Amino acid sequence: MPDRTFLDWPFFEERHRELAAALEEWCTANLPVDHSDVDGACKALVRDLGAAGFLQFSGGEDIDVRSLCLIRETLARHDGLADFAFAMQGLGMGSVSLFGSDEQREWLKKTRAGLIIQAALTHPHMVGHLGHNVPLIFMTVFGIGCALAGLAGVIAGNIFVTDPAMAVLMGPIVFVVVVVGGIGSLEGAFLASILIGLLQNFAVGISASFADIFWFTGLSPTSEIGDITVSSLAPVLPFLLLVLMLIFRPRGLMGEQEL
Repeated sequence: MPDRTFLDWPFFEERHRELAAALEEWCTANLPVDHSDVDGACKALVRDLGAAGFLQFSGGEDIDVRSLCLIRETLARHDGLADFAFAMQGLGMGSVSLFGSDEQREWLKKTRAGLIIQAALTHPHMVGHLGHNVPLIFMTVFGIGCALAGLAGVIAGNIFVTDPAMAVLMGPIVFVVVVVGGIGSLEGAFLASILIGLLQNFAVGISASFADIFWFTGLSPTSEIGDITVSSLAPVLPFLLLVLMLIFRPRGLMGEQEL
């Protein structure tokens, strides 16, 4: 039996001692595991650690370092593979929980789906070792993306002429929406799409020319510039908004990353 007298130090609270006792009991009953099938062992360890409630200490916005150290020390003493499985969960959540925005931390509390998808893109083998079906993840994301693209095509088909070149026609305005809204911000893209749609539709209904607007400059209605109407510039206004956004607010309306 290892020396556990350090748990009596004032550094630890009663909740830490209770956690250490519960984890010691769990490790005695479940560890070590068979390492002949590492993939299967990691999957089982992640599942069992989660079911026992220990994975909640692996990361998060208000991480308790004392609990984290107690768990890792105990797991490593009983089985190094168990400590590895636990640590990988913490590494996955650490970047968001420590350095992410408030929205990203809130998202982390609600779902792990986005975290698993991002990890599968960069470290597919590691994600597989942690018990996730990586091919199924890729297939699901691809299927959802195709479904959303198909839905967008159906909606746009009622507004624009349906033809094989629809993507070429829609691509530029979609790019403007994403950049103006902010890279990585779904809320920003939604807000930008509403803003650009209103801007274009209001401009179409304005028949005033530059000569009418800038009458105080003496601009002639028959000149090339004075004869230009606001409605004729409606298709150009989103791209003008894009240029202004890149000059004065490169990260977009609600984005966190500058271009």
